[in-house]
Amino acid sequence: MSIDKKLVAKAVLGALEPLFELYDFKIVESRRRWRCHVDSVQVVSLEFFSKRHTAQWGIPASSFALSTGVFLLPVPSIYAPTIATRDGVLLPEPAQCHIRFEPARRIRQRDVPSNVWAVGDSEADLQLAVDDAAGAMREHGFPWLEQVKDLDYVLKLLRESEEEDNAHGRLLGFGRLGSPVRNVIRGFMELHAGNYASACDHLEAALRKGDLAALSGRNSIVKEIDDALKRAMRARDA
Repeated sequence: MSIDKKLVAKAVLGALEPLFELYDFKIVESRRRWRCHVDSVQVVSLEFFSKRHTAQWGIPASSFALSTGVFLLPVPSIYAPTIATRDGVLLPEPAQCHIRFEPARRIRQRDVPSNVWAVGDSEADLQLAVDDAAGAMREHGFPWLEQVKDLDYVLKLLRESEEEDNAHGRLLGFGRLGSPVRNVIRGFMELHAGNYASACDHLEAALRKGDLAALSGRNSIVKEIDDALKRAMRARDA
């Protein structure tokens, strides 16, 4: 029998608590923590899996992953029609964020996805997984979240990088280069940075290439992109 998920959550979040305090993740709700920055809201989330996934991967029900996400405030919501708020602050789930990072497990667990910590039925198994997960967040998760606070880093990422899966973790959510999702995110961030010609190019490409209303679940996103394009064109031509 696997260890109860409540005990796993208590152990994992307890191990991460000093890091949450160090990096100022003060907004708390169940298994998620948020912090606000001038250009973004960031989230760290402890995730468990459905029975279908645990059966597919052959792992105990108490296995977990850690997911981080950055919702860029200058960019409209792409992945969800509505996002929860508290006292006027957006509280996105990782899947609702524009850029996500899932740290990779460092300990060897055969046939388990690289971003999943399998937890067996012993306290020793749990402690091994918790220590490794906390170490992965300390070395890669939180430092990445610090990087994404920097506008220049975000712009470089959007201009040059592909989504990737490497030894440190999975970087995803912002689409491949040239995709409608990438064009939307980059267009709004270029506009925010005052790079008006580039903003025009990518917002125009976004409107040409994709059914963004279907992707986001919001018909209004097309108008938001069009309005942003008009602002960028006025600023470019001023």
